Amino acid sequence: MDRWFVFFARVTFVFFYCGTLKSNGVILTDMVEKLGTTQLLVGWAFSLQNGLAYMICPFTGFLLNMFSKRQIGVIGGILCGSGYVICGFFVDTVWQLFLAFTISGVGFGLIGMPSFLIFQEHFEEDFATFTSCVSVFEYAAVALMPPVLQYFKTTYGFNNALVLFGALSWHLVAGCTAFRVPGRKKERHRNNKHQPTSEIIAGNTIPFESKVIDKVEQVKSVFQKYSSLFSSLVAHQKFRYFLLLEGIGFFLFTSWALFLVTTGTALGLSEERAVYLSTAGGIGGFLGKLLAIFLCYINKMNAYTSCLIPLSIIGICMLASTFTTDFYVLCGLTLWSGVSFGVHSTGVFSLLPSMVCTKHLKQAVAIDFTLNGVAVQLGGIVSGMMTGAFGSSLYVFRFDAFLCFLSLPLAVLWAFDDNPTQECNL
Repeated sequence: MDRWFVFFARVTFVFFYCGTLKSNGVILTDMVEKLGTTQLLVGWAFSLQNGLAYMICPFTGFLLNMFSKRQIGVIGGILCGSGYVICGFFVDTVWQLFLAFTISGVGFGLIGMPSFLIFQEHFEEDFATFTSCVSVFEYAAVALMPPVLQYFKTTYGFNNALVLFGALSWHLVAGCTAFRVPGRKKERHRNNKHQPTSEIIAGNTIPFESKVIDKVEQVKSVFQKYSSLFSSLVAHQKFRYFLLLEGIGFFLFTSWALFLVTTGTALGLSEERAVYLSTAGGIGGFLGKLLAIFLCYINKMNAYTSCLIPLSIIGICMLASTFTTDFYVLCGLTLWSGVSFGVHSTGVFSLLPSMVCTKHLKQAVAIDFTLNGVAVQLGGIVSGMMTGAFGSSLYVFRFDAFLCFLSLPLAVLWAFDDNPTQECNL
């Protein structure tokens, strides 16, 4: 039963994380007008929130040595909603916006890694399949949460909408209370706890000098552990292709999520109609996640199905979106983009354990999470810079399409590298 509580907790995290990323696009223009600033700075603040969820992974790992996953997660859930509440009550300048979304981003970061680790502990034998099942809810959030924020904004006003949205995000606290250690690990911990040490049996106490030596050895162990953090990149060529393609995917998704509504309005749609592009993308992503589950189940998820085909479709759809003003055509193109993003994100992530040896897996997760955070940051910053420089987000979509086509050779190289992953002699 515990594993399903953990499943619920992981679903809650991905729902609010992806939902807030997409919902920020609804308030982008309003925030620019309220603060009297540029889309570059506001887009950077929004991407900072979602980028920090990955970039503080090493810090979260350090905290896990002192606190339980549940304790860290609950604190993170409080911070996630607090950022939006602060934004609604107090934010009047750009630096205050950065502060508020930094608080929220740190909160997501404190939940992300613990939820991933405890999820892996409970579902290690069926990791790919259940990860795909969880990821379905990412695009359910993309479809549902932007209209909710738009409704809050229309009904209660801009500032009150942010406060209500923050209060809604506090549901993460309830989700994090469901973090539970697997039963087999509880039993192992209980046995270790009641097993006397040799010093206690002998009736001796540990000398102060021995304690100091032990601490020094622990410091050396930590240093050796983190000094070899990037050895997985050297040892596994597939992992390098994997990181580049997943990073490009995170960059594209951030840019697409933040500037989809803005692009719709740039093409002549009203804001009320443009927000439904997010719903179309969310529905498409939901369908893409279901397709990814099926591909994982029949063992057909590979470089072709996770990268080459989805990135080709994304590039075509994003480029075509800038040359039409028909609402239904835009919805259709956005739907197919969502399907492709859903297959790509789930497919690539589910392949992570097969990219490196078992000894390098934890290193690979740390590198992957950190670089994904950097990619999210760049997605907001670069897209905001382009919008400010060219005066329209249409150029953002055209650049993203070019980046999709540019990444296809990497997917081909990965597909041709059919050598099995070798265990490292560490």
